[in-house]
Amino acid sequence: MKWWLGGLLIAAAAASAFNVVSLRLEHLMDPRWGFRDVQLLIALIVIGVAMIAGLAFVFKLAEPARWAIAAAMLIVATGFVPRAILAYDESQAGAARAEADRAYEVKLVADLETRKQDIEARIAARRSYTPAEAEDFVEFVRRSNLVYLGLSDHSPVAMPLLQRALEGKIFDPNVPVKNKFKAGAPPVPLFLEFYRTIRQVPERPVDARDWKILLLLTNNGADLSVPGAEPVAADLRKSATPVFNGVYYELK
Repeated sequence: MKWWLGGLLIAAAAASAFNVVSLRLEHLMDPRWGFRDVQLLIALIVIGVAMIAGLAFVFKLAEPARWAIAAAMLIVATGFVPRAILAYDESQAGAARAEADRAYEVKLVADLETRKQDIEARIAARRSYTPAEAEDFVEFVRRSNLVYLGLSDHSPVAMPLLQRALEGKIFDPNVPVKNKFKAGAPPVPLFLEFYRTIRQVPERPVDARDWKILLLLTNNGADLSVPGAEPVAADLRKSATPVFNGVYYELK
């Protein structure tokens, strides 16, 4: 009986230790995992101490069964504690991210209304966007689709705002902006810089939202005759076929 109970304790300790070690191996390449190593070390120590104490009870007490079973239960439970802590931490982190995402969406919706009012005020005052403001506007429209966060796509509201600014002649797609790919290079028109950003790999499909933004820019005053705009004109002559459920366009 005692040898059977001793084997039970050793088997429980081996299984629990394997559970702890396998958890570490599952996150071996995660650079954020380091601080949890202390938890795993403590779990291994508790498993070892519980096994040794349990074996001592088995071979020294007259009725060791309940002590051995209690030690085995403690050993098995200890092996799952790090996973339970990890699951709890991840659930808390997920809840925090979800709350931050919702707050970001609330701010975006408010920014859409603020920008709408700003556009009308600029049109009335004939105050155009500066190059930096124009670049920020384009990035704002690009970031308005929050589907990747599991939230709503606000680009159907943001796109018309950009169109309104273009048609109101306060947004010039030709304003010179800094070239992002060549340090020290002379500025290029905004529409061309945007094109180079979204078409860094020309053979790949283009994001549908980015393509629609480019069309807004090119259909509202972009000067396609400037040097370097030849690829833009060439792509505009191609047929845009929706692929990947309409998320991208393939240009052919």
